[in-house]
Amino acid sequence: MTLRQVDLSRRRFFRAQTRNAVTHFRLPFIIGEKHFAAHCSQCHACVDVCETHIIELDADGLPYLNFTKDECTFCGVCVDTCPEPLFRARDEAPFSGMLNIKQTCLAKQQIFCQSCADSCDQQAISFKYLTSIPTPEVDQQACNQCGACISVCPNQSTELINTQEQDYAIR
Repeated sequence: MTLRQVDLSRRRFFRAQTRNAVTHFRLPFIIGEKHFAAHCSQCHACVDVCETHIIELDADGLPYLNFTKDECTFCGVCVDTCPEPLFRARDEAPFSGMLNIKQTCLAKQQIFCQSCADSCDQQAISFKYLTSIPTPEVDQQACNQCGACISVCPNQSTELINTQEQDYAIR
């Protein structure tokens, strides 16, 4: 039995949908969004092996990471399980993105909260005492976009922004 490649552009055409810019993160270490969308066979093996159960499927049936559930540990099991050549070397950064803390952050509203910093193993989030309630600051260089700060935020004020603009060179 052979898997038929699903033509996503045709599927979107019949649903009258256009592909928007990717705002979420695919699996770590992918070559790029275009390459991923074109070559993912949608076997969904990655969904079953994710140790933190954060891999879900979007409307097109492509896997993405739902950081509202938990964090990515970069264990690499999804990469190892995937039968397709979708990934680059693991010695590079897993994602291209940045962490944003919205104005709805409790600390920015003068309510004491440091749950995002407490969950960050990279210590990319620190709190600066400018007033009696410290405000968060993000060290983008230290942030590895694991998403640990997303699920613990009581106000859903932390978000990862995908900054990947183009596909990496295929090696």
